[in-house]
Amino acid sequence: MTTIIGLETRYKGASAIVLASDMTGTGTDFDDKGEVVLKRRVQAPYKKLYAAQDGRSVIGIAGIYDTLAQDLVKKFVNGKLDLQKIANDGFFPNMEAIHLKRAKGRFLRPDDSNSALIACLDEDGSPVLYTCFPLGGVERREGTAIGSGSDYALDFMSQELVRRRGPVDIISENYMDLMAGMDLSRRAIRHSARDIYTKGLDLVVLTPKDIKEYGQRIRTAIDNAEEGEMDLIRKELD
Repeated sequence: MTTIIGLETRYKGASAIVLASDMTGTGTDFDDKGEVVLKRRVQAPYKKLYAAQDGRSVIGIAGIYDTLAQDLVKKFVNGKLDLQKIANDGFFPNMEAIHLKRAKGRFLRPDDSNSALIACLDEDGSPVLYTCFPLGGVERREGTAIGSGSDYALDFMSQELVRRRGPVDIISENYMDLMAGMDLSRRAIRHSARDIYTKGLDLVVLTPKDIKEYGQRIRTAIDNAEEGEMDLIRKELD
């Protein structure tokens, strides 16, 4: 499970898409004790935002991450998906296909599904945001969230936007500034951490010129801050 947020913002007079996600994955661990096998839910660091190699699109994928989902991400990253056709048709056939395969002609369990956010450049070179549903439907969005913590994130962002003050002011054309959008996304991910499957922060920005990835930078800063604070504690106790 996860929380992924997408926002369309303005940066230097042009559109820029902010994608933010948590960095935690969950799975099942089996501990064989001989006569008894213990089943545990475990958590581990988990990347959910992926940039395409051509620098023109980013995908954020929520839900199960099996071999089918992994293959879909690989095709996206390697530029083997026609995003312009997907956007124009309003349909993502690869997303539908993996769910039909999992259903095996019968039914699909809720835990076996995926949804996604895609930020890509349109025909004019402007970044746009889309929601991709499990059965392939694709819809344009100005701002949304998906995943197990999405209700928490959407509720938080709605309350902040209603206030219309400070870093979340709405500017011309009803879009917020990029910096405000990044801050709002960051705080919404933190707010969503009350969902037990939402931890950590990854942040990616798609502009007309390039993709800016900040996840590793954020994680390094957090680790360095923790080490620095531990050094101060050791000195105080020495």
